[in-house]
Amino acid sequence: MPRLALIKLVVAAVGVAVWGYGARADLAAVRLAGMILIAVALLLRLLPASLRARIEGRPTTPAGHDS
Repeated sequence: MPRLALIKLVVAAVGVAVWGYGARADLAAVRLAGMILIAVALLLRLLPASLRARIEGRPTTPAGHDS
C-alpha cells in the first residue's frame, strides 16, 4: 500500500474513532476533533503531485523535463 494512502487511512480511522467516542460520551469538543481529523484525511487528497511524490519517496521532475 502506498505510504500516502496508508496515512490517509490511519488519519480517517482515528478521526472516526475519536468522533464515535465523542458521540457516545456526549462530548462536543471530542466530536469536533474527530470531524477535523476526518476533514484532514479528505484534504490530503488535494496535495500537489510533487508533494505526493516526495511523501511516497519517488523522484520528482519538473513538468516537461523527462530525465
